[in-house]
Amino acid sequence: MYGKIFESLFTGSMRGTGPLNISVWSYVIAHMKPDEVHGAVVELDCEVLAFFIGKCTAVEVSEVIDSYCEPDPKSRTPDEQGKKLVKLGQFSYRVVNGSKYRAIKDQEERRRQNREAQQRFRSKEKDLKKQAREKSESDKIVSQALEEGTPF
Repeated sequence: MYGKIFESLFTGSMRGTGPLNISVWSYVIAHMKPDEVHGAVVELDCEVLAFFIGKCTAVEVSEVIDSYCEPDPKSRTPDEQGKKLVKLGQFSYRVVNGSKYRAIKDQEERRRQNREAQQRFRSKEKDLKKQAREKSESDKIVSQALEEGTPF
């Protein structure tokens, strides 16, 4: 899977918290999954993360994850008192703003979608005009044939 890294990751309340915080949070973003009940969830195993990130211990990763589960008065999002994660099980966490950020489409994606929608609209409009012209021409032929008494 993949995740979108927004510039607010580097300018928000995690600013200045160190590379391990950014690494763990990047892992969270890349691995979170949509969930009908919780919005977005992620499985976090400290030993696995420490192995993947490198140059850190499972204890250090655990401390970072624990900090994400605590209220953050500096957070720009007041949901859950600014917490980033809510623990659901041994390795399972709800990502508080996960569904919100997954829903945000970057500007280029929106532009592309708008362009494609406009092209579909114009193509459909063009087809309708063509059909109307063809029907009009067909109606003229029928009218002429009726006037002239020509059987078809």
